[in-house]
Amino acid sequence: MEVEERKESIFYCPGALATLANEHAIPDLKRFLATLQVWNKELPPLYLLCTVAVEHQIKGLYKGEINISTELEPYKGLSRQQMEHLPSKKGYPNLFYDFTAEKTVLLSWALTHMTIKKKGQGVLFCDSDIFWLAPLPTIPQTATLAISAHGIRLNDEAKYGIYNAGFFWTKDPNIPILWRKAIKTSRFFEQAAIEDLAKLNPTTVHIFGQECNYGWWRLLQAPVLVQEKKKEWTLFRSTEHSGILVSGIPLVCIHTHFDEKNDLLTITFNEFIIEKLKILNSQPKVKPLLQIINKR
Repeated sequence: MEVEERKESIFYCPGALATLANEHAIPDLKRFLATLQVWNKELPPLYLLCTVAVEHQIKGLYKGEINISTELEPYKGLSRQQMEHLPSKKGYPNLFYDFTAEKTVLLSWALTHMTIKKKGQGVLFCDSDIFWLAPLPTIPQTATLAISAHGIRLNDEAKYGIYNAGFFWTKDPNIPILWRKAIKTSRFFEQAAIEDLAKLNPTTVHIFGQECNYGWWRLLQAPVLVQEKKKEWTLFRSTEHSGILVSGIPLVCIHTHFDEKNDLLTITFNEFIIEKLKILNSQPKVKPLLQIINKR
């Protein structure tokens, strides 16, 4: 009987990155750009949707190809809290729904604009408060959608969504269109709408591991005690990544606001991260990370 040959999975880095920001995200965006360049010698093309003020603030900070659209001007100067209390201009429940739906516009732009070669590797959308601790993650060639599960308690998933909308990859130009449509009936902004996308073709969905997009919720909103989650964290000195491992895998990036002064959960998570980095401070690429955290 002829045995079917098994093909090994092929993994590749995203063909491009995309993010968006208005003035409130400038400190986060600067850290995003700085830490991305610490770990990646070959910088991916970056697509940035922002306001004019943001464009001026980050001029010259990214050494790779950067494509900028200032079509976020309608949201300039507005905080999330303000947007949630302003009416939508696109038929959503409020203006913050409009703002989050801009992610789908950004992805469509990037997927249309990027070169044929890069299109096959897709676009990784990241919230601007992603802080890189290792090189970019890889994605299996068979995937058309890659998403990040929260890993939180079920009652919280029921409210906020199974997946986090701050770390989202696709190479399928139909996905942003379908995402935009799903937001119309989403229980929680663009985030819960990702569940609809994940059901479309489950065999081509890749779930990023917890080493990617690790936010305070994974640690402090987990189904198990915080003490148990902390046991997953270890340190291993390396020049290839920060030296922080989660369940034995190098931590790729965290999702946090290092300038947060009011939210205790974010502050607690930040202190936990900074404590780890200080232990690893003698590593050549870790010292710059601490400097980036403290610089606005």
